[in-house]
Amino acid sequence: MLVSVDDPELILLKGHLLIEEQLNSLIECYLEKPENIEKVRLTFAQKVRLLACMDAHFAGEKVFLDLNKIRNKLAHNADFQTVHDDLREWACSVIQHWPKTIRRKEMYRKTLVRAFLTVIGYYKGKATQKRRSRQEN
Repeated sequence: MLVSVDDPELILLKGHLLIEEQLNSLIECYLEKPENIEKVRLTFAQKVRLLACMDAHFAGEKVFLDLNKIRNKLAHNADFQTVHDDLREWACSVIQHWPKTIRRKEMYRKTLVRAFLTVIGYYKGKATQKRRSRQEN
């Protein structure tokens, strides 16, 4: 889904949505009645903080909250350049790699996609692992 997207702003919006799906999936693993979670209507930031409370090994709080700030800045600010600067910094910090050519459009796009896929894949794996361990108990 993200691999075929060229626009960094669209990558941000879609990536944020895909990450939120993984947060939802992980939260549901901790609940007795996961079908009721939608009634609570938590924001992205609230979901992140809830996971941090439920899982002592949850290490994504800063990564997710920083991403959410960037996404909100895009939604509420006409100055896209600061969004791009913040997004570049976020993506590079996630993958722990700062390419010299990050200002080039294609490298920026690839770095963004790589960062989102890394985060999504990691938390998808955590949710799968948590579900399996619950089924075994």
